[in-house]
Amino acid sequence: MRVLLVSANRVVAPMPAYPLAFDHLQVALCPPHDVVTHDVLADGEDALVEVVRNFAPELIGVSIRNIDDNDATECQSFVADARRLVRTIKSQSPVPVVLGGAGYSLFPRELLETCGADFGIVGDGEQFVELVDALDRGLDVRDLAGLVTPGGGPRSVGRVAPPPRVAS
Repeated sequence: MRVLLVSANRVVAPMPAYPLAFDHLQVALCPPHDVVTHDVLADGEDALVEVVRNFAPELIGVSIRNIDDNDATECQSFVADARRLVRTIKSQSPVPVVLGGAGYSLFPRELLETCGADFGIVGDGEQFVELVDALDRGLDVRDLAGLVTPGGGPRSVGRVAPPPRVAS
């Protein structure tokens, strides 16, 4: 399966952050999958359209690192940027779009609905690898760990492990 991983992060202060999780996902997915990454901060959003056209992915993962800039004096939201990015992707390709990342995991159902993506992954990237493998084999993905699907029904989030308990 051809998989495009897109880092939606545009934050440069206090310093730009390299999308390190993409390196881990690429190693976990290759082989058998063919993976291309696109960092919107480094490569630009306009170049993403060409990547989608030329690579012709079968699945696109979008990492949402931040939902705002955490500035208490004048907070800037990045949700509209994520929604615009997903709409741009969907205007170029009919394949499923999967949201993930630390920012996404804060409000998974809300961001899935707002952005109009097809799936979301809450938590670690290993669940994304499981999703890619299952979709590639044509398996039912509804019970995958951390999976969020549109609709918000009782099965919209798969098995999510509870957070570890901290000894007091």
